[in-house]
Order: sequence, then structure tokens, then C-alpha cells
Amino acid sequence: MTDVSATQAIRRTAETIANYLLQQHAAASSRGAPNRPLLVSMQGPQGCGKSTLASSLVTVLEERGLNVLERIRSGPPPSSSNPILLPVFDKSQHNGYGDRAAAAVKLTRPVDVFILEGWSLGYGSLSDAAARERWSVGRVAQQHPWESLLQINANLASVQMATDANFDCHVAEHKMKAANGGKGMSDDDVKSFIDRYMPVYEVFGDVKPPRPTLTLSFGSEREVLQASEA
Repeated sequence: MTDVSATQAIRRTAETIANYLLQQHAAASSRGAPNRPLLVSMQGPQGCGKSTLASSLVTVLEERGLNVLERIRSGPPPSSSNPILLPVFDKSQHNGYGDRAAAAVKLTRPVDVFILEGWSLGYGSLSDAAARERWSVGRVAQQHPWESLLQINANLASVQMATDANFDCHVAEHKMKAANGGKGMSDDDVKSFIDRYMPVYEVFGDVKPPRPTLTLSFGSEREVLQASEA
């Protein structure tokens, strides 16, 4: 996929999501909460282009008259005299273990929409029996003790997606980032990075969150193959 066609595909996907969010925002306003922002979590596996898509989504929503932010933090309403600095995570630091980036996002005005994107948003817990059954057949999950997954399941229950590992997309992402002056990860670092998260995908990946959800399925060129609402 060329840079131009990739940009166009991202824009089309952002417009699809924006249409859905505008409907949700209008519905929330009609319920009598016009001053509360719409909280949006964007969940997807590593290398699928969440950060790029989130940035494009912000552009589309702002073109349609909404103030949007890509991170979230609790606190008093922001203003130019009382800005909120939101931390940014850089997954390429420490050979893929990640750390807080030096840069931060400054919030100086109230917003209509918060967008929080990441790889582990919206998971739900399973019964211990169901979790153990999935753990027993997970390619990467089996490499970790059952007790570790049991603890994750308990943590998910206290705070109450289907995916294939596409290493090629993630490797390409980091090669492009390195070529453009950013710090990327090696191919081996990419595989190690994804393998650390795959047990959660394998065990909890298709547990849907109990809230309005738009699910997009992507092809190898990151084109949208299917969109469904729940």
C-alpha cells in the first residue's frame, strides 16, 4: 500500500468511526448530559495503527465541530491558566518494555470527546473454568503459569476483542518509524513485545464490554473488512 492510499484508507476509517461517535454524542446530549464529554476507548492489537487512526479521528471530529482530546486524566476543568499535562506512553523505549515519554499533551480547554487508545481496553473477566480452557489451548498463554492468568482474570472482575498476531504489520511500523527519525524496535524485539501480550488476547480477546461498541475488522493492508455495532 502506498503512502497516499494508506492515508486515504486511514481517513475513510476515521470517518466511519466519527459517524458512529457523532451519533453517540448526540444521544448522550439528548439524555440531558450536554456538558459531559463522551468517553471513547479505542482498543486493538499492537501494530494495527491505533495511534495514527486516533490522530486522524481527532482531525475529522474537529472538522465537524467537536473539541477532542486523545488522552484522559481526572482533575478540575482545564483552562489556559490551569492546564492539565497528560502523560504519553512510548512503547519503543527500553527495547519494547516501554516507558513514559518526555513529551506531554497540554489540555487548556473543556472537550466534547476524550479518546483513550491502547491494547488493553474493554476486556472482561471469564469464569475460571472458561479462562483455564482458553489458556490450555493458547499458543503463547501456555508458556505462562495458569496462576498468572488466574490473577489477571480476578483483576478484570474487580474493575468490571478477536485477533490474530500480525507480526509483519508491527515490524513494518517500527521500520518506518526508525527510517523517519523515530526510535524503532528490532524484529526480535517486536516479536518479544507482542508475545508478552498475546496470552491476554488468547484468553480474553472476545469478551465484549457492556457498553455501546463499534467493532472493525481489518485486512492485511489495514483496510476495513467489516464494521459491526453492539
